[in-house]
Amino acid sequence: MWSFDHILSIPLVLCLLVPGLYWFYYWAFSGSLRKPFPAFHPKRETFLKHRAKIFPPPYPNGWFKIANMSELENGQIKSVSALGHEFVVYLDGEGKPVVLDAFCPHQGAHLGGGKVVDGCIQCPFHEWEFNSEGKACKIPYFTGSKIPDFAKTKSWPVQTIQHLVFVWHHADGEPPSWDLMQRPHLKDRSKYYYFGAFQGEFDMHIMEMAENSPDYAHFNVLHKNLPIPFFGRFLKIEFFDLNMSFDSDPKKHHIHYFHNKAQMWFLNKKLDNYPPQVTDLIFEGPAIINFQLSSPFGKIELIKTLIPIAPFHVYNEDHWFGENSVPRWFLYIYAKFASYALDQDRPVWDTKSYKAKPILVKGDGPWPAHRRWWSQFYSPNSYRMEGNINDW
Repeated sequence: MWSFDHILSIPLVLCLLVPGLYWFYYWAFSGSLRKPFPAFHPKRETFLKHRAKIFPPPYPNGWFKIANMSELENGQIKSVSALGHEFVVYLDGEGKPVVLDAFCPHQGAHLGGGKVVDGCIQCPFHEWEFNSEGKACKIPYFTGSKIPDFAKTKSWPVQTIQHLVFVWHHADGEPPSWDLMQRPHLKDRSKYYYFGAFQGEFDMHIMEMAENSPDYAHFNVLHKNLPIPFFGRFLKIEFFDLNMSFDSDPKKHHIHYFHNKAQMWFLNKKLDNYPPQVTDLIFEGPAIINFQLSSPFGKIELIKTLIPIAPFHVYNEDHWFGENSVPRWFLYIYAKFASYALDQDRPVWDTKSYKAKPILVKGDGPWPAHRRWWSQFYSPNSYRMEGNINDW
């Protein structure tokens, strides 16, 4: 006979049985649902290894912006991790920037935790002090007559433009093969003002921005829509008169030039009354790009700097200058548009592979010439440098 207790147990049994049967079916017959085929992701280890094998080394030779002078005032020390190295940057007794290896040669303490004393950097561990040449100039407990010459750390070549500090990096330890361009007109406050800087980071190889210049066709694809929310649907940009060239002066082997014009369109109508924007770029080695831009109010200039802080991770700074006739509100909008334009490239840069021999057709830009120019920024040890992703 079925009792009342038996009847009450039926729902309990069903509650246990139904999920159990579903679980059995799911794991026995739906394996493809349990383990979906992995989709592409730029952070996936297989893709990172793929990039590491086929791209050029991540740290080319050249000048790299490492600090702002304002970051070093009042005895401040800036610690920087980039280019496969650890650096410390500070100002010596004459107010000149100094870049040293970050780790004390004595017992490896990080000098960034120390302080600046009479123009020398003092280690926080045993208070050894190092001058701008990297030589130990004071050891508190040293009892000899002369500090030995081998008590030193590496001092890196440094140059400045405007208020920006650059360090020279070369995989084979070669001295600088060119000096940075000086821009005296930007220092003339009766003509130009410094507006400020915008920063950004990209999961890409440092060569990608330079590779934009021979890639004429991409401008009217990625950048045809004005990078403004909503209005970008109606306002278009047509790029024309694109040209890349190199300097014939052997002393300017590290320079290449790029020129273009951009015409505004509204609802598929060319705005003939709006003059085209003229842009001239000077690529100064692998990590500095100088922009000269026209505007309805006057000239705008941009110093763009790049530095790889890790393989396929590049830090970018844009330092903006405007003629005094250019309103600050206009330059702010202009700079924001420029940062939005970079975001149009970002999805491609962050997921790109590398083609050593790209398939080119008539209408593509001068890729072979550009690649030859870029190759000069590598030397034998570039491919063996400690810290390259190729060593993973």
